[in-house]
Amino acid sequence: SMGGAPTHFELAKAKIREVILSLPQPTLICPGHGPLTTLKEEQSHNPFF
Repeated sequence: SMGGAPTHFELAKAKIREVILSLPQPTLICPGHGPLTTLKEEQSHNPFF
């Protein structure tokens, strides 16, 4: 979860779409919890992407 007002959440989602999703699919993602993954893997299996 993410703290802050709902507008901060919407801004964060927009930034993720703008910055992270524009990276090459093999880009390594290091989440705060769980194993390392790639952008391709997350786009394929994560319903939040």
